[in-house]
Amino acid sequence: MRGTALEKGKYIYRLVDAKTLRTKRAPNPFYDPNYKTPRKPSYCKGKVCFTCFDKNCPHLAVADGSD
Repeated sequence: MRGTALEKGKYIYRLVDAKTLRTKRAPNPFYDPNYKTPRKPSYCKGKVCFTCFDKNCPHLAVADGSD
């Protein structure tokens, strides 16, 4: 999740029509021009693995897929 952040983009895109996937651009209220992507940890293998859990990686995002 290092590459995803609300502060990165100047705009957000709202879905107007789900059938045609048409969107409308709007200013991002969370935009920060000084935002920098966090550095990749030295132990990172570039994929989710046991090391992420073992080192308690701050960039690991886990979601419940049962919903």
